Amino acid sequence: MAPNLQELSLRRMPQVSNQVFAEIFEHLTGLTSVDFCDCEGLYTSALLLLLRKSRNLEQIQLSGCNNAVDDTAMKMISHQSKLEFIDISYCKKVTDSGLLDF
Repeated sequence: MAPNLQELSLRRMPQVSNQVFAEIFEHLTGLTSVDFCDCEGLYTSALLLLLRKSRNLEQIQLSGCNNAVDDTAMKMISHQSKLEFIDISYCKKVTDSGLLDF
């Protein structure tokens, strides 16, 4: 893996599985920008791993990631102290409760 990678875009790759996402996220701790829009194979478990491993995220694009973005994920995202931009449009599992931490 590329330990110095800062930006990762896998936009519109619905066939990538949650297991592969988790394997990628396990090794990338220096990410500052991610774009996983419309990645239907991404689930909350792998997203939470990303958020635990990459504490320097400034931009997170998760539009259409219905299986990954829920209230639990939103709580973890809110702990990203360097976050400047987030896109969770079309994420239907997020409720008012999930946005309260912001």
